[in-house]
Amino acid sequence: MIYYTERVDGALTLFKSDATLQNKTLIYSHKGKGNTRHGDYNDNILDFYYDKTNKTISFIAMNDGIWSLFSLKEGEEKPILLQKKVIEMNRDYIQDQFENVSASSMKGSLYLLENGNEKMIKKFYGIYGTFTGYQPIGFSIDGKYLVYHSMEHLTPIGTILEGLAKEWDSIGNMYIISINIGEF
Repeated sequence: MIYYTERVDGALTLFKSDATLQNKTLIYSHKGKGNTRHGDYNDNILDFYYDKTNKTISFIAMNDGIWSLFSLKEGEEKPILLQKKVIEMNRDYIQDQFENVSASSMKGSLYLLENGNEKMIKKFYGIYGTFTGYQPIGFSIDGKYLVYHSMEHLTPIGTILEGLAKEWDSIGNMYIISINIGEF
């Protein structure tokens, strides 16, 4: 399973899915619960960590004007407030390296590096720039999949124009690619 956030009705919401992203399941929405104490709401889930041993999800969300740490047992609907004033969280669910393999982006294309050998796994066709190409996010727990982000444009100007039309952090998509580590 892959755990991720997706923007729903303006708020980053927690989901899980299989690697195809076809069978996604809503885990938790903080919608209407992120009171900032300034008359508005910030219902985003900023960061999360899945503990596969205890089958719990810890996440950071707004609680009465303070970014706080919550815990949610998988299958339950109401989280427990653990701690207020939380700034960062452990991110070892999605790892940027798996065993002796790392992922990188060069000129927009995705590469795997294993034991000094480099292999392109996804070619970017377009004009590479700051706002184009593929960016690796990390490997799944078992190392069979690589999560990456694409701005979805072949030129930087396309991304910039879309950024003018909608929220900057909602541009592009996350993808998952199956990889066979050790098959270079």
